[in-house]
Amino acid sequence: MKEGVERIRQLVEQWSPEDLLRWAFVTFGGYVEIASGFGPEGVVLIDIAARVQPSFRIFTLDTDFLFPETYRLMEQIEKRYGIRVERVKSTLTPEDQERLYGPALWGRDPDACCNLRKVAQEAVGVASVGYQHPSRADPGPRRRAQGRVGREISPSKNQPAGRLDHRKSLALHP
Repeated sequence: MKEGVERIRQLVEQWSPEDLLRWAFVTFGGYVEIASGFGPEGVVLIDIAARVQPSFRIFTLDTDFLFPETYRLMEQIEKRYGIRVERVKSTLTPEDQERLYGPALWGRDPDACCNLRKVAQEAVGVASVGYQHPSRADPGPRRRAQGRVGREISPSKNQPAGRLDHRKSLALHP
């Protein structure tokens, strides 16, 4: 069994990003979701995905504190590719956060701010777009350089990685 998995891993290592995405869309259909923070790698992955499958799901963790340029980029991508970026937000509004934790929490305690605006919404809110967090011990989608989580499928060090979650749904991320 272990040799079979290793053989598959070696085969997948040779795939182009297009091959990986094509396989994912054919194999998992509507269960494929792409997470993006709209950095260079994410935008490239979106472009490749749009060429392989014109209609696909994409989501981002919207902290309500993203740069205006990021919001403009999301709008440009939606128009260019005819897709809708699903914005997953914290249930805590920025105003409530300020009332409860004081002003500019991101400057005083960035870890606490990220926990409120990103981590908590990933565990709860991302499920609303279809991704289901396998367990609280699993930190969720990561780049290849951030370590291995779950059963990953990684085509090469310069190509996007994917991860099969407990539903056998593929989460792709740069």
